[in-house]
Amino acid sequence: MSNEKRCTKCRRSKDFSEFHRDYRGKSGLGAWCKLCVKESQTKFYAIAENLEEKNARTRAWYRRNKKDVLKKNKIRYLKNRTRILSKGISLDGRLVLLLRKESSKKRWWT
Repeated sequence: MSNEKRCTKCRRSKDFSEFHRDYRGKSGLGAWCKLCVKESQTKFYAIAENLEEKNARTRAWYRRNKKDVLKKNKIRYLKNRTRILSKGISLDGRLVLLLRKESSKKRWWT
């Protein structure tokens, strides 16, 4: 078995390392090589209208799926609560001031 795959965009045969992973494909690799993907994304995001269109689609998707998103975020938060709180981040991403006991405020040098 060779370690090469053909990019469907530029039609060149390239090493597997030049493709992103994609579990949906037969080979487990994307159809386009990393260079073609980068070029395509750069062109798309260079156009401001596309960015606004993408943001509008994202906002519309969020409005349609808001309940599910909030439910998943809450489950993720509850699963990782101790790690999240130790970093000082709340469920909605704002910084949280953690209350400390008086004993933890004492300095070792005092």
